[in-house]
Order: sequence, then C-alpha cells, then structure tokens
Amino acid sequence: MLAFYAMQRATGGMAFKRFLQIVGPIRETPMPSGAGRAIEVLGSPAYWVEHAGGNSVRFVRPGSDTILLSHEADIREIDQ
Repeated sequence: MLAFYAMQRATGGMAFKRFLQIVGPIRETPMPSGAGRAIEVLGSPAYWVEHAGGNSVRFVRPGSDTILLSHEADIREIDQ
C-alpha cells in the first residue's frame, strides 16, 4: 500500500486497478531465518533482517519499513 500511495502522489491520482497493471504479479517472500530478532547497530536498537553476503547485514530500525545495510562489525546481538 505504501507503494500505491507513493504512486498516487507522483501521478496526481491513480486507480488501484491501474497500479496493479503496472506492478505485475506480487509474490510473498519467505522470512529469512532469524528475521525480527533484536540487535543493536552502532548502539541504537534495530531488528535483524538477514545476512546480506560478505560482511554485510540487512536490518530495520523500530517503527520503520526501510531496510538498511551495515557492516557486521557494527552489529551487537542482544540477549533475550
């Protein structure tokens, strides 16, 4: 829905049916193992998304839906 709302703002209004024609099939992606566990990135709270390959980790901040990338040395596991 966030993408639809953004497209409406960018186009001055667009019908949902037209939006679906543009984006094509929508598929659910399974959650990676460990996704959602609490971590700290440079001392600030975050949630693990997945290992991004090499020395990189994908994560999100609380209250955000933007996936960020950080070096694994910046990540601290939080014991729960």
